[in-house]
Amino acid sequence: MELIPARLELLQAYGNHLTRLINSAGKGGVLFFNANTPGKYCFSRHEQTKRGWQLGLSEPEWQRTWLLIQQGEVVGHCDLHGGRTQASLHRTSLGMGIEKVHSGQGFGGRLLETALEFARLQQLSWVDLNVFSSNAPALALYRKFGFSETGRVPDAFRVLGQSFEDVAMTLQLDAQISGRGDRAQ
Repeated sequence: MELIPARLELLQAYGNHLTRLINSAGKGGVLFFNANTPGKYCFSRHEQTKRGWQLGLSEPEWQRTWLLIQQGEVVGHCDLHGGRTQASLHRTSLGMGIEKVHSGQGFGGRLLETALEFARLQQLSWVDLNVFSSNAPALALYRKFGFSETGRVPDAFRVLGQSFEDVAMTLQLDAQISGRGDRAQ
């Protein structure tokens, strides 16, 4: 299994992975983890993803992705997304997923560790994420890496008639922020 930074020539393979991953939710023991309706999802964000991969980290809506590759096929990913405004570029949002056949083998930890190391090297201050409260393995992984819960939204999503509570979590990477709005020395 190879873990690599995403490249433009892998965009379609990444999209195929996301389509398989999201459409498998709720089937064969795969947990729901996303608000998209399984069986109806088709990756259509080619241009937005391509643009995000090409943007610098000083530009809103940048994206960096790491891919888990087996025999030339993407089977897992972890994304970091920059904020939508200049004022939020000190934070990044994290998303990740691994196809069922490869889950529970430590690949999630490898992906998360890689993304967090990148965030630290880029001197980002915070990593935020959202996860369904029913996704116990993901919650345990995030807590293991130091994420803390910042809130819950009951009945945040309804997928195929099932209600899901959304859990917001964050990890602070830098020193405490002073009350004046600038970083403490």
